[in-house]
Amino acid sequence: MRAAVLFYGRLRHYQHKYIGGAIQLFDHVDFFYSADNEAQPQFEDFIRIYKPVACCNDTISYEYDFEKYPGRTPSGTNMNNMIRHFINLKRVFGLLESHIQATDTKYDIVISVRLDLSTGNLALFTPEKNTIYIPEGDDHGGINDRIAIGDVESIKKYMHIIDNCEYLLENKLSIPHPETLTLANIKHCELNIKRLSMAHRLVG
Repeated sequence: MRAAVLFYGRLRHYQHKYIGGAIQLFDHVDFFYSADNEAQPQFEDFIRIYKPVACCNDTISYEYDFEKYPGRTPSGTNMNNMIRHFINLKRVFGLLESHIQATDTKYDIVISVRLDLSTGNLALFTPEKNTIYIPEGDDHGGINDRIAIGDVESIKKYMHIIDNCEYLLENKLSIPHPETLTLANIKHCELNIKRLSMAHRLVG
């Protein structure tokens, strides 16, 4: 099986290659990465270690204003971090999509995952169409947004959440909160959800 792993966000603990053990059964793995102006020495070291097919470290800028929407969780939500997270999702998928269009590469499975997420092994399986696979736990009132697995088209819908946020918030289908918006976007895109029994934890 050929897999694409889509990394996004801050360069934390990348040297440990936490995802390596989880995906060692795949025949071939291509890595992609989107960051937000990470320090160049660390970014270059990441490239040396993972040898990604494509990556982007451009500074993210945006004009979204989600502070105006009510219903934030009691602990609060860092809107800036959440928006950058969602933009990185879309941007790293864009790298994958451009590569597919340029090379006609076929992927059996796509894994979207944070670099600082330590996971158990991932068994080989062929994702069903229109289905997102998400590990059980860490839903925080919505659904776990640290790792998602699916075929190319399903992951595309999942990772374009930033395009749907204002619709979801304006129509009160979600509050401005990452896990809640993630679940609302999955439902809005009419994707099926299958939960995986897969150990995972954020490191550091």
